[in-house]
This record gives sequence, structure tokens and C-alpha cells, in this order.
Amino acid sequence: MLLVSCVIAVFLLHPNDHAANIATYVLALNFVLTLIISAKIKPQIVPFRLPHYSLFLALYVAISTLWSDAADLEKFLRELANAVLVLGFYFSVVNSTTSTRPRQTIHTFIVAAGLAALSMIISHIQDHDVFYRMSGFGSLENPLVAANCFGIALCFLVLDRTHWPYKGHYVAALLLITAILMLQTKSTIIALTVAAVTYWCTHSERSRLAKTLVPTSFILCALGALGATYLLAPQHFTIEPTGLNLTSFRITIWQAYLNDLWSSGDILFGQGLLANTYIANPYKEAFINYPALYFFEHPHSLLLSTVYYSGIVGGILLLVHYILQIASSLTPGALFRRQGMIALLAYCCVCLLLDGNKLVDKINFVWILFWLPAALLSAKNLKPELNNSGQREGAFPAR
Repeated sequence: MLLVSCVIAVFLLHPNDHAANIATYVLALNFVLTLIISAKIKPQIVPFRLPHYSLFLALYVAISTLWSDAADLEKFLRELANAVLVLGFYFSVVNSTTSTRPRQTIHTFIVAAGLAALSMIISHIQDHDVFYRMSGFGSLENPLVAANCFGIALCFLVLDRTHWPYKGHYVAALLLITAILMLQTKSTIIALTVAAVTYWCTHSERSRLAKTLVPTSFILCALGALGATYLLAPQHFTIEPTGLNLTSFRITIWQAYLNDLWSSGDILFGQGLLANTYIANPYKEAFINYPALYFFEHPHSLLLSTVYYSGIVGGILLLVHYILQIASSLTPGALFRRQGMIALLAYCCVCLLLDGNKLVDKINFVWILFWLPAALLSAKNLKPELNNSGQREGAFPAR
């Protein structure tokens, strides 16, 4: 548990992103040694064998290195080592969640995210105009990465809000929401809206009118937030020959990679994990004012990236993994988990649909938005209980 918390804290708080890599090396080494020496990692899992499928998915994506044009033994072993890092994190979270209270990992994430948000806000106000788009530091230097991580922290906070003393969750929520707005990341606002609507609609006791009016209000709030973002940074909404920049040129990027994949003929198994993803923008002339968009670095969608690297087979495996996650969250007798975890999965799915690159890589926000929720769903004790006051607890009950 301590090592998992350290990895999360270092990833969110350390100004050097390489420090998080070192922390994952230690975590993976501890996992492998524990597995070899004592074989203690025998978590009781929910149905559908999600941990075993996660193992298969990570290894398949890593093995796709073999059919890359630039593949060799050294590069294959390096990507296989990345798969070990990912699985070490995943199974360490599963093991710590089944052996102790899972709330500790989530609280560490929320506190670290709140401190990171506070630090970024203070630094930004000191150095820039308050309406200028905020950026972070270390692993959160990219505004989109920072906003996505703060968004999932906000989701965790809502799911586990009953266990925060002295109304501390209000302070954390205020910091996270302020940071998300200052980061001016549209995809995070959209994903949070989808999560809120999903959470509300999965309450079976809601009336039909409530299920209609409240999601509508959530959508209106999201449009209001996007409108505020427009007022703060209208350059992000300028009209280009290829369409509105409201989508951050995602349609253009996805079209370019789909065309490249189709023309390569590697549709079934993809171009391999080491494929060269630098693609010239087919509409380069339309982006004369955006030199950074003359070339695309990667597909900016976890689903499309997985298909690009691992083919339709990889894409199907990824979709099946999500289906298993949803099925695990629908386990009978776990009402709060059904509502809370499905909303969390909705948030993560939207974020990763709109961005993300390799499913197997060194630690990045894909670990936080894909592997962390999957690990929590794989734990045995994600069931609601009643506390001493007779109220239903959050998604992660105390023992």
C-alpha cells in the first residue's frame, strides 16, 4: 500500500517526471519479488476474471512490438519491461485493495491532486495573468494531462465524500474545480458532464422527470463552463477551414491516422507498438497559423492508438476489457458501486477516447484513467456497507 501511494504522490507532485518512473521501477521490483518469494498475491476477484484478462491485454500490446518495422530484441525487451511496470502497478493496487482498506489509495490520490492543484494555481497567479491558460509541472506539465488527473480525483472525491473529516472534501473539490477551469481543457469538462449525467441516471429510484431535468441541467452547466472558457480563451474556438477548433482538431488527426492505417494494409494486427506515428497533416495549408500542427505525433485517442499499433484485434481486446469492467461494476448487491463506478468509467472512457497514446508505456495519465479504475474493480471489497449512523458509505467501505 505504501509503495502504491508513493507512486501516485510522486507522479502528481514531483517537479521531475522521471522521478515517477523510478518509483514505478521500485514498485514493479517489489511486486515481482513478492510474487516469486512468497506468492502472497492471490486476490479474490470479481467475476469475469478481469485481472487475468488485463494481463493478457498488456502482454498482447507489448508483443505487438515484434511486427514493427523497427523491431529488434532490445526494443522488444524494453516494451516487455514496460508491460511489467504496468502490470506491477495494476496488481499492486489490486493486492493492496484486497489486503487493506482501498480508501487509503484513493485518499492519497485526492490529497496529492489537491496539493498539486493548489501549487499550480499559486504559481500561475504569481507568474501569469489569471485568464492565461494554466500549465503544470513534472508529469502534469501538459494542461490536458493535469486536467484529466484532477477530473478523476474529483470523481473519487464525490464517490468517497462521506469519509472526509471537517468537510475537507469541499476544500479539495474547490481546488480541483478551479484548477480544471484554469487549465481550460474542454475534454475534461465534457467527460465530467458525462460522468455526472451517468451517475444521476443510474439511480433507479429517480423519477422520469428528475432523470430528464437534472441531466439537462448538467449539460447546460457544461455549456456554461465551455462558454466561460471561450470568454477566457477565444483562440481555442476559432473557425478554421477544416472546421471548428472546438474539437482541438481531433477529427482531422483521427482521419489522418485512419487513412494511414488503411493504406498500410496492417488493419488486422496493426503496425506494431514501435510504429512511426509522425504523420504529415494532410491539411497543412489550412494550419498556416499553427506550425505545431504541421505534423501529428500520435493519434490522440487510446482506442484509435490501440487499433493503430495492435490492429482491429487490439481494438476488440480493449473494448472487451471495458465490457468486463462494466460487467464487474454491475455485480448484484452493490448498488453504490453500480452507480459510482459506472460514472467513473464513463469519465475515463470519454477522456481516453479524446486523448491517449500507448496502452503499455512508462507511467502517464493512461495508468491513472485506465489501469487504476480496472484494478479497483478487480478488488474483492468494493461493496457498499452501512456506517454506524445507518447511512450508505461511499464506493470504498471501511472494515
